[in-house]
Amino acid sequence: MSPQTEVWFDLVPDADGVAVDQTLVPFITDRGISGERSVVIHMEATNETTGGAGPRQACLPLVFS
Repeated sequence: MSPQTEVWFDLVPDADGVAVDQTLVPFITDRGISGERSVVIHMEATNETTGGAGPRQACLPLVFS
């Protein structure tokens, strides 16, 4: 877990429960490796030392071929 292999950004919902953010991925995944990846939404902000972010709230699959 590191900023070199993961994209970390914090979603903070407003009073209506809406959160919006965007990011630029600073790396390219190995195109020679196909398979599944995922977007995982955690409850807490990412700890930059440990990479921990608390319990998972959602896990959305991404499949590359």
